[in-house]
Amino acid sequence: MADRTSCRGHVPFELIVGLLIVVGIGMVVVSVIHQSSQPANGPADVVWDKEACAWCRMHLSDPSFAAQLHTADGQVLFFDDPGCLFAYQEKNDVRVHALYFHDVQSDEWLSEKQVAFIRVDDSPMGHNIAATRSGAADSMSLEQARQTVLAEMKHPSAKSADSDHRHGETAHAGH
Repeated sequence: MADRTSCRGHVPFELIVGLLIVVGIGMVVVSVIHQSSQPANGPADVVWDKEACAWCRMHLSDPSFAAQLHTADGQVLFFDDPGCLFAYQEKNDVRVHALYFHDVQSDEWLSEKQVAFIRVDDSPMGHNIAATRSGAADSMSLEQARQTVLAEMKHPSAKSADSDHRHGETAHAGH
């Protein structure tokens, strides 16, 4: 049997196989790292009663009011109330890839292009807005809802004055 290493200028077969294995593993690791830093497509799964709100740290327990912010670098932040998401955006410089809001009237996530907001009697953090499908009667746009929440956070008395003049009020029974 001929020695594979005895030929001058030839690389041993075992060394070539070993290098190919190392390069292959390296490519898999780089691919996994690259994919994990890519923004998710669509809403992420929530572990209810375990996932904490990125703003107030309360556990997400009521799907009806949940929201998600997906950052451009692939991070997913969860919120227990749309108002918490708006407050977080106001105080943190974050590059947004996508926003998702749980529909108060169904078990569906709505993208920022599909969503509108209505006033409700109660929400987890008392912002008293809920997501619904765009086009609903007496609904607010995403930007109107954001401005309403931020104004009420700056001037809490505006919230109580508005409570007698709610538009699009929805009974939130059974959630």
